[in-house]
Amino acid sequence: MKTVCLTFDDGLQSHYDFVRPLLKKNNLKGTFFITDNKTLWSGDTTPIDEREGAMDKKSLKKLESDGFELGNHTVTHPNLKTTYDKLIREEVQEMTNKLQAYGLKKPTTFCYPSYHSDSRVQGVLRSMGFKFARTGYIKEELTEPPQPHDREKVYYYTPQEADKMSIKSTGIFNDTYGFTHFAADVEKMPVGSVGIFTFHGFAKQSLADEFTKIVGYIVENNIKTINFEDLPDDK
Repeated sequence: MKTVCLTFDDGLQSHYDFVRPLLKKNNLKGTFFITDNKTLWSGDTTPIDEREGAMDKKSLKKLESDGFELGNHTVTHPNLKTTYDKLIREEVQEMTNKLQAYGLKKPTTFCYPSYHSDSRVQGVLRSMGFKFARTGYIKEELTEPPQPHDREKVYYYTPQEADKMSIKSTGIFNDTYGFTHFAADVEKMPVGSVGIFTFHGFAKQSLADEFTKIVGYIVENNIKTINFEDLPDDK
């Protein structure tokens, strides 16, 4: 049986309104990386059909009670590669504190804002006790939005080879990476590996439609889904 991990960045309202019921209906898992940066959700520069709000405390608590994982994505979503160690710790700890103040579990996994990380940043996260941390593709400099050709190779997680603080995305879902790319990547997945897939908002109907196809493919092909914190570990 093949296994995938579906991860959702930024704590967007469509994650609750659209993703949650679709995953729950089909008994699928998912991890939601939460930030408190409201400017990501309501910027006036985004097209009207792409604007959406953030999940509130009630929504986050419902996600967790439904068995989904909530991970840490910092408070203000900065570029951690240009942030001092002390400020990285403050960014991460404050987001953890906010989630725990809501009565939620302490996050054990992390997602680097805009995929920016290096060995120094990863060391800070490791010293803070995080179990796993996810980034984007292999290349540091990506086009925007990330394109499939940004990948030097298609990455799959294997516990024997992975750096637990630098787990790369197999696919980053957007207007250029949809159902067809997802299915092709899953088809090529080596035995014993896990596909790590990254998603953002679904305010655009075209993205929602593509994701619905992905969920249908997962169900029809008996693909297992796991939360990010439940990745196999060789320890």
